[in-house]
Amino acid sequence: FHYLPGDHEVMEKPEGDICWKTRRAVVGKNLKHKTAILTRVAGSDLECLTPRSVNAFKTYGGIGFFHRGTTLQEWLIPLVCIQWAKKAQKTGIVLKPIAEITTQEPMVEIEPDTRGKKNLLGEIDGSYLGRQITIKIRDAASGKVLFKSAAVAVSPHDEVRQIKLAKVSGAEGRFGQKLTLEIVDADDEALLTTAEVVLKTDMDEWL
Repeated sequence: FHYLPGDHEVMEKPEGDICWKTRRAVVGKNLKHKTAILTRVAGSDLECLTPRSVNAFKTYGGIGFFHRGTTLQEWLIPLVCIQWAKKAQKTGIVLKPIAEITTQEPMVEIEPDTRGKKNLLGEIDGSYLGRQITIKIRDAASGKVLFKSAAVAVSPHDEVRQIKLAKVSGAEGRFGQKLTLEIVDADDEALLTTAEVVLKTDMDEWL
């Protein structure tokens, strides 16, 4: 219902640098008032003062008719929220544990690192992009490539993937030789992750 408020319900407006005002809220900087409630405006250096109970500020000269209590329009202050778009990025790669190379066509397990970055709805951030990767296994001492995979496309939505490597023509190795497994971006050869592995057979014995 509507009624004319009593003198004790009409308060003088706050002092300070006022940026926005209404009878139920005043926003600005360095605001001062004897009885109003002071709160901070999130994400800014502004302050907000609201009168207690059903009281109102005298902001327009005469206040006119006023209903008891408040409405959402009087409590909520309109704000503009700007959210910068996230920068697109290629998904990272997680290498599953591997310690030994025992076959001519070794299998390597990988997964996109986005599998652990899902929200409560099971969705993956749309800023992640797929990428092409290549896996290489080198002699740790000389850097010579002994095994290599073809370029493989990995999506942020993939599960665990098994990737087969093939022996490089003419490559030789010996039992117990220390090797380095590398996963690189197929487009620019950027190194994504590495692991130390051991050759558990003599390569020159393979057919």
